[in-house]
Amino acid sequence: MVKKLKNLNIEPLSVAKYFYGKGVEDMAIMQLMLYLMFLEILKEKNCLPFKEEWQAWPNGPAIKSVFDKMHDNRHNLKKIFKPVKEVDNELVLEYTDKVFKKYHNTEPYILFEKAQNKPWKDAR
Repeated sequence: MVKKLKNLNIEPLSVAKYFYGKGVEDMAIMQLMLYLMFLEILKEKNCLPFKEEWQAWPNGPAIKSVFDKMHDNRHNLKKIFKPVKEVDNELVLEYTDKVFKKYHNTEPYILFEKAQNKPWKDAR
């Protein structure tokens, strides 16, 4: 029997705000951290952290709403994250923190390799 996915309805920008608060300011690294968190919580808990669909961009998976906000305000990221609601879901916080601790010192090329997995390749 296939287990139904639970949608947690978290705003992707709220999760990005968490990573930003930990020092992640690079747009590409932000996308990779979001994707790795998404994959881990999906795989381990059968939950979708957010509804927005991933896009298979040339350099890896992307959440367009986060990219657009960060790109449009790239010279003042604090401006976009200040009004964004904090993540209040304990499960999402647990996995976001877990992914940050696991990958924050990882070389960017390794993050890119991890994110450019089979689903991303199939979508390209």
